Amino acid sequence: MKIENYYKKFKLLIVLLFLFFPFSFFFCVPSTHAQTVNLSITPPLIELMIKPGKSILVAYTVVNQGDPVILSPQVSSFVPQGQTGNIRLVNELLGPVRFNLENADITLAKSVFLKTGDKQQFLLKMRVPDNAPEGDYYYTFFVKTDPGPLFTGQNVSKSTATVGSNILVTVSATGRVEAKGAIAHFDLEDSAKFKLFGRKYNIIESTSVLPIKMIVQNNGSNLIKPDGEIILRGPLGVLSRHKITPVNILTQSSRLVPATPSAQVKTPSSFALKGFFIGEHKLGTTITFGPGSSPVYASASFIAIPIKLISVLVVSLAVTFAIIVRMRARQKES
Repeated sequence: MKIENYYKKFKLLIVLLFLFFPFSFFFCVPSTHAQTVNLSITPPLIELMIKPGKSILVAYTVVNQGDPVILSPQVSSFVPQGQTGNIRLVNELLGPVRFNLENADITLAKSVFLKTGDKQQFLLKMRVPDNAPEGDYYYTFFVKTDPGPLFTGQNVSKSTATVGSNILVTVSATGRVEAKGAIAHFDLEDSAKFKLFGRKYNIIESTSVLPIKMIVQNNGSNLIKPDGEIILRGPLGVLSRHKITPVNILTQSSRLVPATPSAQVKTPSSFALKGFFIGEHKLGTTITFGPGSSPVYASASFIAIPIKLISVLVVSLAVTFAIIVRMRARQKES
């Protein structure tokens, strides 16, 4: 009898062990913490004109509203990429400008710990040598997170984040700049195009949303900012004016220049027209690039035809005609 009781207790112990081990393994697996990164940097953009042999100090402030992070401050050159204002960092410093941090305990590429809600000031010094060639040089000061283990007893998912501020440096001994721009493209995008007697025409449907694209090319050695407006004229005079946004166009690059107001459109464009147009309309723009620069001009035109309205009228007339013919046929039969 005792042997049977021991045997039953042994079986119960084995069952309990099999039940306990999976649950203990489940609850003892180390948790993985997905780090929340929320960094901001001010100022977000710096535009400077520096004489050779001079230096300047810029104070940056980085605020951490996310989890505690380890940051590494760095400076890199960048080049424009595409025509929408994007940039690409390069893994080296191009140009004559020299950088260092004036903080007492922080240097470039040295890690800094920043708790949640804290902020850190970085004093970035930029120095231009005496023999530096005149021209534009473009850099980015940024802080990059180091995905190290910051939480005791937890695994941190290893992801990095970067927040930065672009630095546009113009080196000039006299303060003069070369503002040399041109309109490389100015036309409607979604339209039927044809040429007649050497003139290009855009044909559009009267109710269509019309995206207009204007690309400005910088042919000079310094960045430019276009200033001006685009005017739409119809058969009865000026219909609308659209202010050009003075975006930075870096040297030897081109950029899609936006204008306001604009209708909503999915395709990349400077702005879009929305309304009901009939007949020939003309778009014209005049742009300058600062004091002393020569204005540049461009124009485009389109012919609006109410194709949808004409189609509805044609269908309506056809249906009406068919009904009349059928009614007359019935009258003759009767």
